[in-house]
Amino acid sequence: MYAYDHDASLSLNAFEGQSAAGTLPTYTFTYSPTPGATMTALQSSVDIKPGETPNSINPKSKGVIPVAILSTDTFDATTVDPFSVEFGPNGANETHEKGHIEDINGDGKLDMMLHFKTQDTGIVSGDTACLTGKTTSGFDIGGCDLIQTVQ
Repeated sequence: MYAYDHDASLSLNAFEGQSAAGTLPTYTFTYSPTPGATMTALQSSVDIKPGETPNSINPKSKGVIPVAILSTDTFDATTVDPFSVEFGPNGANETHEKGHIEDINGDGKLDMMLHFKTQDTGIVSGDTACLTGKTTSGFDIGGCDLIQTVQ
């Protein structure tokens, strides 16, 4: 990524990461034009309907969609502010107004489980489902997972 500071000095920043199996790599960048400021990229590993493959969603369902934000060696999902998370094209908010902390994938790391009303997400046939949010310290996060829409 190329970035310019307020003095028009150009810098090149390279970011590397690896997405979890079945997820799309998504990066959110936080940039400050102040010389010497740190540029941060946080990629969240997201698992829609954990334990289910494929992640089937009926856009007409009146139920909820469970979505896990998974912790990794470099990201602690328990730091996500559940009130800041928006899911799907319509930016649905968490149904229970809180996150559930548990080890979703059995790797020994605590993850964040959230639930979203299907009708509020705006998901339609052929979509990839993504979420955005912030950590409790204000860093932007983002992540996506592949879904299969069904009727």
